[in-house]
Amino acid sequence: MSYRWRGLIISCLVHGALVLLLVAMVRLTPTEPDLLVIDFSISHGPGPAAAPAPPAVAEVAVAPVEPPVKPSVELAAAKPLKSEPEVLLPIAEPEPEPEPEPEPDPKPAPVAVPPLPQELPEQAPAAGPEPFSPPQSLAEIGPGASAPSEELAAGPAGGPSPPTEPPLVDQYLEVNFHYIMEEIQRGIVYPRLARRMGWEGKVLVSFVILEDGGVENIEVMESSGFSLLDDNAVQTIKKSAPFPSPPARAILVVPVTYRLG
Repeated sequence: MSYRWRGLIISCLVHGALVLLLVAMVRLTPTEPDLLVIDFSISHGPGPAAAPAPPAVAEVAVAPVEPPVKPSVELAAAKPLKSEPEVLLPIAEPEPEPEPEPEPDPKPAPVAVPPLPQELPEQAPAAGPEPFSPPQSLAEIGPGASAPSEELAAGPAGGPSPPTEPPLVDQYLEVNFHYIMEEIQRGIVYPRLARRMGWEGKVLVSFVILEDGGVENIEVMESSGFSLLDDNAVQTIKKSAPFPSPPARAILVVPVTYRLG
């Protein structure tokens, strides 16, 4: 081995020994504790940290504190005990003597008054009914004999006239109205689509009844809300005619009801 290699090895050993010595010295020397930084600018305050050592407090001589003197309190004079109220017994008062009743005044004696003569008016005798003598003949009655019968027939002047008979059309409607309605309701053929869709309603229809019982001018005055039911009501009235013949043309308004069930 040459001297160069020996010198290199020795140099490495020496440097390694120095490094080990420095490491040992670092471990043996005490390390100073890290200082804790507390920032008071943080709003929520610092977290838990070790408190620094308190500074030395200089001793200050404190003068002895004298206890405060309590002010003398004057005791109020004891109130005298309330004495029980004296009970006064009622003293019986002497009853007053009854006053003597006054004597009634003597009534004056009635004075006799002579009766006054009463004059009664003389009443005339009531006149009795004149005897009725029946006429002996028609000649005695005279031409004015027929006046009472005419007055009775004419009635009192200005009095109410005898009730007149209602118009024939009103009589016809009163008698046949329900019959016509039943005929129309009986002739209804419920549309299949309306039955399937569950449509119900009431159609108000007006029409003219002719003298022969036929109908014309059929109009829907109030719809049921479904045009299918309205058209069916018009067709039903046409099929139900003719109706009983009226004395004159009349306008009739009937409701046609569509109800399932």
